[in-house]
Amino acid sequence: MSVNPELLVLDQVRFGYRERVILDGVSLRFPRGRVVALIGGSGSGKTTLLRLLLGLEVPQAGSVKIFGHPLGRCAARDLERVRYRWGVLFQNGALFSALSVFDNIALPLRELGSVPPDLVKPLVLLKLAQVGLRPEDALKR
Repeated sequence: MSVNPELLVLDQVRFGYRERVILDGVSLRFPRGRVVALIGGSGSGKTTLLRLLLGLEVPQAGSVKIFGHPLGRCAARDLERVRYRWGVLFQNGALFSALSVFDNIALPLRELGSVPPDLVKPLVLLKLAQVGLRPEDALKR
């Protein structure tokens, strides 16, 4: 069994709201292991594209595949499994201002339950060290 090198594939996607077409005939391929930035003017379709990639919208035509799975035909349970395998970084960082950096990093680990509670702190400290932050700085709000 071969591994598909493409993480995300949009093929001839069309989407719009009422009479307004936002995306028309969009085809994109995003290889695994790459960081991708969507850049464009206001109203150019960036948010709509992300909503399609997250499975929050279904294209009116064409297809969206993530890890080789067509999102338009995914059951809710399967879509949830696909979403656990990737993440989206929001515009302007989108950290919760009421939480410290430490707690912002720990939040998804705790909420998703993917890490045993006793490993959350060591894992957060490791992530902080990987980007050159000291633990004492990460506790400040």
